[in-house]
Amino acid sequence: TEEDKALWEDAIKSEIRAHIKNGTWEITKKPPNRNVVGYRMILKEKLNPDGTLERRKARLVAQGFSQRPGIDFSETYSPVVKMKSLRLLMSIAAEENLEISQLDVTTAYLNGTLDEEIFMKKPEGLEEYLNKILIEESQNEDKTIFIKTRKMIEDLAKDGFENKVCSLKRALYGLKQAGRQWFKKLDARLKELKFQPSFADPCFYIRGEGGEKILIAVYVDDLVILSANREKLDELKEDLSRTFEMRDIGKINYCLGIEFSRDKDGGVLMSQEKYINKLLKTFRMEKSKTMRTPMEANLKLEKPLEGVCPDVPYQSLIGSLMYLATATRPDIMYSVSYLSQFNTCYRNDHWAAAKRVLRYLKGTRSHALHFRRTGIKELTGMADANWGSCIDGRSYTGYCFDYNGTAISWESRKQRTVAQSTAESEYMALTEAAKEAMHLKRLINHAKQINQSTVEILTDNQAALGWAIDPIVNAKSKHIALKEHFIREAVEKKDIHLEYCPTQDMTADIFTKALSGPKFFTFRRRLGLDAAAREGGY
Repeated sequence: TEEDKALWEDAIKSEIRAHIKNGTWEITKKPPNRNVVGYRMILKEKLNPDGTLERRKARLVAQGFSQRPGIDFSETYSPVVKMKSLRLLMSIAAEENLEISQLDVTTAYLNGTLDEEIFMKKPEGLEEYLNKILIEESQNEDKTIFIKTRKMIEDLAKDGFENKVCSLKRALYGLKQAGRQWFKKLDARLKELKFQPSFADPCFYIRGEGGEKILIAVYVDDLVILSANREKLDELKEDLSRTFEMRDIGKINYCLGIEFSRDKDGGVLMSQEKYINKLLKTFRMEKSKTMRTPMEANLKLEKPLEGVCPDVPYQSLIGSLMYLATATRPDIMYSVSYLSQFNTCYRNDHWAAAKRVLRYLKGTRSHALHFRRTGIKELTGMADANWGSCIDGRSYTGYCFDYNGTAISWESRKQRTVAQSTAESEYMALTEAAKEAMHLKRLINHAKQINQSTVEILTDNQAALGWAIDPIVNAKSKHIALKEHFIREAVEKKDIHLEYCPTQDMTADIFTKALSGPKFFTFRRRLGLDAAAREGGY
């Protein structure tokens, strides 16, 4: 409709205005024999958590695929906060009753400066939008954008409109190095404000102690901020707003496809009900029958040797489920990991098993990771393995770590070498868990929660426990690779303390095999997943 057209044009005009204000480019004549990258104007509707329209957004994106390595860009890596760090922050917020705020940096990538000289085609209709902006800005007292717009119009008209390109001065969405340049700019600003990044996660920052402590998690242009001091929090927002154009969303409600809420006691809940509803609609499973567990117990699927895969979106579904499994739903981690083995070749029985996970999620979509105030402030882990359970004879490693009684880290992974015995597979699982424990310990100590020097890990295999505690070398262990003995050194240095746990109490069992109902429900509850009602708070 004409109304929609006008709204989208306003969105494009706002995007162009942001680039003018930011000084993203200068108009120049195309230099001879130089690479000129293309562009696209991406139009998107931004939705509220309830699915209603929040606003229309236009984004000018450079076609970075035409950039030349070593000439137009060099380094491209840009970190984002790890999900385990975000879950740890929620646990800390629940324990200390911290306020959780969210900031969104408007056109974040445009803040990064470029080290290379890059030229881009000028956007279609640029002259028309510049003239509209010039008229609007002429009414404002602040003439900064007016002057910049007039200069750009003059540069376009100089020597004719032909062969004019944009000489980029700042990073633009789509450029290979844009994310890296933005993070470098934000990181430098946070360090100026006396924030310290963690060596375990460069996107996890902290400043101050006690009541003045502020914690920040950075995921591209989203900042999640925790603080008990409202005055210090407002001061930080003002400091950042002086450097970047920010949108203060307020108390966190929806971020990264995750819904956040507080219970009446100040606990924090992380769930993805909206995301699950979207998956059900995408894969046409809204009216499907629900299942009590994500996978049939003792299910064995074979990998087809050859043939044509059925025309179903199997890989798309597995990828979508993997985000759920790694973010807020550890209860489906094993099922998704197991089914991902068949991404390259699958049959209808694999597709049916994948849809069963969706049917399970339909019945448990309101379940959330519930971080409560327990006063425990202790990191503990469990490690388990299922010997020879994979189709190629390899074993499955599973581990989980909880802090304040709720899981903050978990893994379900096929082991990389074939274990010769149950004890060997359990020993390899202990090594993987020990590496994760060292990482989490650094994160927690960085947050100045505790100075926990030793992390307790539970195992249900006495032989593996013995190998880790004593330097035993016999016929059953002499061949084990050197890297797998990491656990032995960690125990010797007292970084890790191992204890035996009866098999029936081994929560990590949920990450190594498909379990029957009663056992599955027990372990799911121990991970901190429940359908707790969201009362009070936000």
